Amino acid sequence: MQQDPDLIARSVEELVGDLNPQQAEAVQYRGLALLIGAGAGSGKTRVLTRRIAWILTQFGAWPSQILAITFTNKAAAEMRERLEGLIGPVAQRMWVSTFHSMCVRMLRADAERLGFTKNFTIYDTDDLKRLYKDIMAELNIDPKRFPVNQLMNRISQAKNDLVTPGNFDAHDPVGKVAERVYERLPERLRAFDFDDLLLYGYLLLKNHADVREAYQDRFRYLMVDEYQDTNRAQYAITQLLAAKRRNIMVVGDDDQSIYSWRGADLRNILVPRREYQKYFKLRGDVPGGEGDQAGAELPQRGQYLGGGQRRHREQPAPQGEAPVHGLGRRGEDLGVSGHRRARRGPLDRRGDRPAPQ
Repeated sequence: MQQDPDLIARSVEELVGDLNPQQAEAVQYRGLALLIGAGAGSGKTRVLTRRIAWILTQFGAWPSQILAITFTNKAAAEMRERLEGLIGPVAQRMWVSTFHSMCVRMLRADAERLGFTKNFTIYDTDDLKRLYKDIMAELNIDPKRFPVNQLMNRISQAKNDLVTPGNFDAHDPVGKVAERVYERLPERLRAFDFDDLLLYGYLLLKNHADVREAYQDRFRYLMVDEYQDTNRAQYAITQLLAAKRRNIMVVGDDDQSIYSWRGADLRNILVPRREYQKYFKLRGDVPGGEGDQAGAELPQRGQYLGGGQRRHREQPAPQGEAPVHGLGRRGEDLGVSGHRRARRGPLDRRGDRPAPQ
């Protein structure tokens, strides 16, 4: 198979020679559904980038077949920079992004399936707040009794929980008012807000089998960093993308979860034993350091990856879906010009090279 001229093919020694045994085994793992519990200082980013390089040079995958997702624009840029130093200019062509940026690219290609144009606008917080105030005025909602920020937060939570207009089903006073506003939004918002990117990205994949299968066939290797920070929508998107091939690696550490205020759900990494074929727990970044475990027993059902004594009920899959694989923040750069309007990014579903068999 012809090698990509932009790819630096690293040797085995270059990729794993300076790693400790646990890190090296995680990089070289050739099975399905890999879960890595990685604490602070465990070298998880190094493991993730080395694994990408390993897949390219040792497994023979094309760069277009790898999707790497993390949580901040800064983290995605740092990962891409590390990859470029490791594998060369080809890293700039790879999908290394946040969940929100990934959904922008998907929606740019197929938003018309959902009744939007490909040139849709992305509303920032100020634009969205003005729209909410207009709707509240139309519905005679008292902004002193029901502050706009309170309603925005309630609807944002609903979107991250994959609740669509008409299915809000609130019973408390604030929820009932938020439900009225949410039902009016689609007729007034001919655009996407930040939370819509995840909700409609999920709906695009879930309800359009040809689109879903195109991405499943293109991205044969899926990697998600900071998995403890995923919310329900991000978890569901990950499941849909990984459902066909189950070539997924997720990295998470419940001790570092800091985004529960915006919907991050630690139950996403409290998974049944059957969902992963292999589990690594990495602690410490010193070769042979105490506490590292390779091929450790998978966590028990409902047990946190960090080994603590906390417990929580398991997170159910979205309605009508079972767990299928073994398995953004405001102001984030979504590939937008200024902040509100994103550039076009049509998907080349064929990838940039023929896919190896």
